[in-house]
Amino acid sequence: MSKILSQNDTIYALSTCYGKAGVAIVRISGPEALRVLHDMQFAKRIVPRMATLGKLYDCLSSELVDEAIVIYFPKTSSYTGEDVVELQIHGGIAVINKIISILSSLNYLRLARNGEFTRIALENDKISLAKAESLIELINSETEHQRKVAIRHYNGDLEEMYIRWRKLIVGLLSIAEAYIDFPDDMLTLGELNKLDQDIESLLAELQSNIAFFDKANALMSGITISIIGATNVGKSTLMNILSKSDTSIVSNVEGTTRDVVKTKIELCGLPIIIQDTAGFRETDDVVEIMGIDKSKKAMRDADIVVVMLDVSNLTDLSIFLQVEKFKKTETYVLVVLNKIDKVDNSDHSELQLIKYLDSINFRYNNVLATSLKLEQDQSEVINLIESVAKEFVQFGDVNMITNIRHQNTLQDCSYHLKNSLSKEALELKTEELRYAAKEIGGLLGDITMEEVLDEVFSSFCIGK
Repeated sequence: MSKILSQNDTIYALSTCYGKAGVAIVRISGPEALRVLHDMQFAKRIVPRMATLGKLYDCLSSELVDEAIVIYFPKTSSYTGEDVVELQIHGGIAVINKIISILSSLNYLRLARNGEFTRIALENDKISLAKAESLIELINSETEHQRKVAIRHYNGDLEEMYIRWRKLIVGLLSIAEAYIDFPDDMLTLGELNKLDQDIESLLAELQSNIAFFDKANALMSGITISIIGATNVGKSTLMNILSKSDTSIVSNVEGTTRDVVKTKIELCGLPIIIQDTAGFRETDDVVEIMGIDKSKKAMRDADIVVVMLDVSNLTDLSIFLQVEKFKKTETYVLVVLNKIDKVDNSDHSELQLIKYLDSINFRYNNVLATSLKLEQDQSEVINLIESVAKEFVQFGDVNMITNIRHQNTLQDCSYHLKNSLSKEALELKTEELRYAAKEIGGLLGDITMEEVLDEVFSSFCIGK
């Protein structure tokens, strides 16, 4: 990929959202950044990294445009590694449009492309690739846990882990390369076993992180909860309770919900996608049948399935056969026995249901008897769903790798490490290690042959 910025380019862009606001910031980066202030007749003396209040004028008509705060960052201390000028102007649409119009008329400036300021910072070694990618995650964060994951990545936690893995692979590759390049120093069986053990250790660490990929993706894009059940068991009522709005139509008429109704909410700081589905029942209605087919797909897509039952009508439990058939193996299943206000002994019904589920070896995470008419019971259902949703969050020693490119790269790296263990010939083992090194290098920067050779010769004694 060619460099976006040539050495003589100076770029500009609005760095805040377009629209009415108290303040808007226009950023200018490049060797001609300070020239903009001269052409816009900014008369105040500029001191690097200090806010200066002054007037900005139209370059052609000398008409006053706005009074603004100007901050100049020399390239040694700027975000991009180039001279940067920030114009903190009033956030009115007319003011923004006028400033952008003036800048676009200057032939030594051009409008920045998407992400170009950060791309320049990367090319000038002001920011790492991993940090640049985590910045996007931080900007796109919508929930508290997304923010926590993104700020950990931006703070370098993930990068430190990649650097350590990179160093380990360079070390493994240097040992293998050494015995190929210097055949007089034959690799003994014990040394070969030690090499394989070190590869296995690194592979195990990668795979322990790979195991969290699905949960990491759900954490960033949204944990999908599908509410499944027969008609008129309270699915739409639960949908409205969780979304705190009249998202779904609630009616005594069976088959009211004929499509998958979706909404996105934040629950206990997590992004949640709720899906209210068409009720399962025997029907000749073509449209309702289509809705039931969509309900089956919703189960396949779900991270959590909430099976709703009417406690007063447990004669047909075939819904569990449908759930078992269509859900993913790792999907969490919660069973909610609704409408306990209609029966005298809900505990008996709950025990009978649990015995039935155990008899068919149905995997479920919890069974809760409740009445969604009661606020206290509503809270119990929400708390149950929250407790399961929180299991998608794994902080502590495990870094949540949420970037899809990183996930694919680490899976490829793991594949080549696994292949290297299966190769008996040292040359083939080394080739797989080279592939693994290339993959991990893509996260931080390529592992060069010079780097491998440096590692090789640094381990030799002086007289060798």
